[in-house]
Amino acid sequence: MNYAVSELVTISDGKLLQGEGKDHISRVYIDSRKIWKGDNSCFIALKGVNFNAHEFIRPSYENGVRVFIVSEEQLDLDEFGDASFILVKNTTKALQSIAKDHRRKFDFPLIGITGSNGKTTVKEWLAQCLNEKYSVVKTPKSYNSQVGVPLSVFQIGKKHDIGIFEAGISHTNEMQFLADILDPDIGIFTNIGNAHAEYFEDDLQKAQEKVKLFRNSKTLVYSIDDPIIAKVVKDLDADKLGWSENGQGAINFSFKKEGLYHGTFKNEDRIFELPFSDPASKQNLFHVVTLLWHLGYSENEVNDELKEIQHVQMRLESVEGMSNSLFINDVYNSDLTSLEAAIEIFKNENTRPDKQLILSDIKNTGYTNRELSNMIKDQIVGVEISTVHLIGENAKEYQSAFNGSDILCYDNTEDLLDSISSLDLNNSTILIKGSRSFKLERIAEKFQKKTHKTILEVNLSALLENLNYYRSKLEPGVKLAIMVKAFSYGSGLHEIAALLEKNNVDQLAVAYTDEGVALREKNIGLPIMVMNPEDAPPETLIEYRLEPVVYSWETFDHFSDVMSELPIHIKVDTGMNRLGFHLEDIETLVERMKDQGAMVASVFTHLSASEDPDEDMFTNAQFNAFENIRSAFHEFDSVRFHALNSSGIGRFPDKQMDMVRLGIGLYGYSGAQRDMNFLQPAISLKSTITQVKSIAEGESVGYSRAFRAPKDMSVGVVPIGYADGIHRAFGNGNGSVLINGRSAFVIGNICMDMCMIDLSGIECKVGDEVEFFGANKPLAQTASEMGTIPYEVLANISQRVKRTFYFD
Repeated sequence: MNYAVSELVTISDGKLLQGEGKDHISRVYIDSRKIWKGDNSCFIALKGVNFNAHEFIRPSYENGVRVFIVSEEQLDLDEFGDASFILVKNTTKALQSIAKDHRRKFDFPLIGITGSNGKTTVKEWLAQCLNEKYSVVKTPKSYNSQVGVPLSVFQIGKKHDIGIFEAGISHTNEMQFLADILDPDIGIFTNIGNAHAEYFEDDLQKAQEKVKLFRNSKTLVYSIDDPIIAKVVKDLDADKLGWSENGQGAINFSFKKEGLYHGTFKNEDRIFELPFSDPASKQNLFHVVTLLWHLGYSENEVNDELKEIQHVQMRLESVEGMSNSLFINDVYNSDLTSLEAAIEIFKNENTRPDKQLILSDIKNTGYTNRELSNMIKDQIVGVEISTVHLIGENAKEYQSAFNGSDILCYDNTEDLLDSISSLDLNNSTILIKGSRSFKLERIAEKFQKKTHKTILEVNLSALLENLNYYRSKLEPGVKLAIMVKAFSYGSGLHEIAALLEKNNVDQLAVAYTDEGVALREKNIGLPIMVMNPEDAPPETLIEYRLEPVVYSWETFDHFSDVMSELPIHIKVDTGMNRLGFHLEDIETLVERMKDQGAMVASVFTHLSASEDPDEDMFTNAQFNAFENIRSAFHEFDSVRFHALNSSGIGRFPDKQMDMVRLGIGLYGYSGAQRDMNFLQPAISLKSTITQVKSIAEGESVGYSRAFRAPKDMSVGVVPIGYADGIHRAFGNGNGSVLINGRSAFVIGNICMDMCMIDLSGIECKVGDEVEFFGANKPLAQTASEMGTIPYEVLANISQRVKRTFYFD
């Protein structure tokens, strides 16, 4: 993109507060932390309920930005004398207007995708299939919002010849703005479901809002079998490519056998094989196949592309490797936008002293190798990379981007794998970035720390959505503390802490001192409260800047000599009758703290039943008791008071005080049912089928012959058991798992390392994924089947289960 400041003034309907309007910009930023090249850049200061980017004009200026679009007129511009400032009424609308203008400069086909689910999957699969013939520009990750769509559009350049963009909405009257920006030539309406249902009257209203994206589209792909979608697209002028499994569509699909499907397109019969059989994947693939046929792909070409499709592992994930290494995998995309996103995460990963990069050819960009090398050089500014491994003929030409790094070149992935045993990857963070044709995932697999086929996946995108949901509930000035105790509810301690630090939470809380020490050793700098410091040496807490919770006279005496140099947190018992000072002790406590010159960081209490409306009288009594002792601490400077936990944040908004504590709500679970309508499941426990057996009526399964087959049936063995955290109560038909969208009961006794499931009537095979809880099966349901609560399920997941962290 290339705009003069004077053009930006006109497009955004703004007013030039300062500057001559002659400067040109080629990049737009909305986050000062992501500025990797400030010259020729514009910073747009967005405002929201709980943020104001006008506060980050100074750091953006210090990073080289000299053009700013703002909506606050009362700014002190004297310190930014050489910068241009454009004043607009609404900075979000200005961002959208500039994106709309940029989009109109290009006339290649643009595919717009909307729907309740599947947008990102369809986009990624289409991009994979089209990448060999086209230079594709697409939405990065899930940038499909009112802000994400404009940022996505700014990627469009002269080198591209097809675009694939998502558009997502959560309220009425939003789609018209995204339609104005994208104006897609081709549309895909994936489906209509219950996502964001609380903001619409019904699914019909939601579909009517979403279909506005296609008001000017020439072609539309959708399932005519969905009556609501069929109804709302009826009056569109587009060429409607409605597909059906019931023989009612312009394109008709029917199942043949073992993954093979028959399709008719323009009266021509075609056969194709789907790589996945679960209902959601099948629907997404039918959209992809329909569009490929429309674009002129032959039967053979479509089958060739389908063979290469990867499950939406199209995501950046972090996995622990041997010798304290960490692999950041982004091995399914090699476009420049995804490279920039991966390098941003690479740059901020500071838990290991050494950084190495494995990079393959970047294909089908339209740029020369010299141009690509210069772009890569710009993107890695500020990243100290000790060793760079370049794979492929073109990648060898990128060497000039990596001044100061050791460079090793390989003809192909096999060459690197052959020599990998001689490489020093100890204590290193290794970013693996490349296109799918290089199959770079084999590198991380070779060095992966745990080969256990059971995985606990942590969706960091969902986790951040949940964080922002709770932030939206807070009054201005209220601080946010995050509980990362018990290995961050089993998800992974320092990985979660690093993400939270990057996203500006105010405080972390751990259960024990050694957890806090581990975070400090991983370079986490946030204030850390230790809930149960017990008899940890005070010197340790001072050395690692940890803040103990003082909850009894014993803990007071233990830390009394260092209270003047170590911030402490006071816990008060208002009725839970667990840890905490009794109310009658507060006056004496305050006097003794004054004698010691104590630094009191906060005073808090713990609510017993904030999630339960039937116990609100008791909860309010706790609030009243806590309020009655607050005045006793008035002589301590800057002390914070807090009581609310995850459930309490949603149910008692008038009791936020100075800070709230967020725990399991971060991961998508709350005892307050209303919150559950807005939260995203951020943790999934998955395994695979390792063997399938056919057994006859009367045969038994497992220890003690606890299950006896009532009929001939198919049984699957899954490598997860009570040593991994699966309660024995989950067996014998009490628990269920999901396989290819179908529910299967756990049969027989749970073993130490495995369990057995009833596969009767389910189309599956060895290697298929088994979900114990996650996006498709609620954690609360699994906990109920185990006879326990979600907290215990997460906390009990064994450390031998591999943790994988990824962004959608």
